[in-house]
Amino acid sequence: MSSRRFGRIASIAGMAAILLAVGIRFPLGWDGHADAAETLLRRQGFAGSAACAKCHPAIHASYSETSMRAALLEPGRPRALRGKLPISNTVGRARYAIREAAPGRFRYGVQFGEERLNLPVRWVFGLGAAGQTYVLEDGAKLLESRVSFYDSTRELDLTIGAANEEPGNLREAAGRLMSEADIRECFGCHALGVPPTGEPTLDGIEPGVGCENCHGPAAAHVAARSGGDLKAGRMTSLRGREAEEISQLCGQCHRTWEDVMSLRIRGVNNVRFQPYRLTLSPCYDSADMRISCVACHNPHANVVRGAAAYDAKCMGCHSTAAAEPRPKAVRCGAGEQTNCATCHMPKRALPGAHHEFSDHYIRVHRAGEAYPDL
Repeated sequence: MSSRRFGRIASIAGMAAILLAVGIRFPLGWDGHADAAETLLRRQGFAGSAACAKCHPAIHASYSETSMRAALLEPGRPRALRGKLPISNTVGRARYAIREAAPGRFRYGVQFGEERLNLPVRWVFGLGAAGQTYVLEDGAKLLESRVSFYDSTRELDLTIGAANEEPGNLREAAGRLMSEADIRECFGCHALGVPPTGEPTLDGIEPGVGCENCHGPAAAHVAARSGGDLKAGRMTSLRGREAEEISQLCGQCHRTWEDVMSLRIRGVNNVRFQPYRLTLSPCYDSADMRISCVACHNPHANVVRGAAAYDAKCMGCHSTAAAEPRPKAVRCGAGEQTNCATCHMPKRALPGAHHEFSDHYIRVHRAGEAYPDL
């Protein structure tokens, strides 16, 4: 695979994986482009997350705080840009700066040699402890910003994948031109309602991962319920699904085993692709719901960070009391069955991301061993 092709793919994947750890109050009934959004969503059979909230208020309240719900923000949203503005940094041959030009309106500036360019920030990908990437308006075109803001360094630095291509002019230094396929893929994971075919219009999308990104179009369900018919338009339940089904669902954005194999992303560079790494685990069983993504992570709440919080999940399989105990279930011994993930899912730094990701390739890690080139 050429470095140019890999750079484009890694950059697309990077925007989905650079995320997302800090929650925010983000009402599901957002107030931008309301008429256009309703038209676009309904045309695709979506009801919009605000409609789901009417019958599921508790889930709505919890999910509205999650980083997935804030996967895409408009710049005017509270805390949409995490850096202390104005923020600037020299990266390679270019000088970058982000400033607030007016309340809720932000500009992204780049100086490349003697040339300068200032573009409006139209969208913000991510709100989390890892960082965020910006989508810039260049006339009718959209650019993915060449630099992103990283929370751990509090600085601007190269967006994941950008290091694979050296800019040859001012606009290339500003960012990567997004094709229609790029827009569909990136916004399709970070928002609801991007048309799967035709021109990928963004005027009517619902920013952030919405209820129907995972649960499917709900317009027929909402209409049936409103009419008193509790059976028609029934939504497909995700409860009790096997591990492989959930991995395929989550992997649509977090990358499936097939995705990573086809892209040939090896070693630590795929540590952020959790469904792929999980599939490699010796304890993975495609038919066992106890090893699925949602067995450990509640998709309606923010990710729990403490390793001890996952001990009970591990012991659900690796214990003599488990319904179907795994081989060598209590090998660690009494008194040592705590903080399992610290040893068996250690955090790994992803080059260029300024962030460590938990390695979901669950296994026995031995001191000094080389990182597996898988």
